Amino acid sequence: YQQSVSQELIAEEIRSKQQLAILLVHGNSTSQEIQEITVIVASGEASVEINAIYVNETLASTETITVNPESVVEIRVQSPIALSSGDVVKVKIVYAGGYLNVEASGEVT
Repeated sequence: YQQSVSQELIAEEIRSKQQLAILLVHGNSTSQEIQEITVIVASGEASVEINAIYVNETLASTETITVNPESVVEIRVQSPIALSSGDVVKVKIVYAGGYLNVEASGEVT
């Protein structure tokens, strides 16, 4: 029992150190075939494990993406919704095993 509690405390400590910020959200609607969302994120002092990405509350990706410590990374996902130039999309990224999330909005061109 004590080992189980210790393992859970260690896991919680690791999750609590994960920090993620969305720097930019941009949607691309140049054609019907290319409907993608670009998200630029920055991490803090610990690596971050991204578990899911949502666009306007619709699941866009469940691919696990690891962002190294103190990094800026560009992530591209296919949009799960139709995009039109001038639209504003809201992106939510779930990370740290689903315990934390961050949201930001951006324009579609």
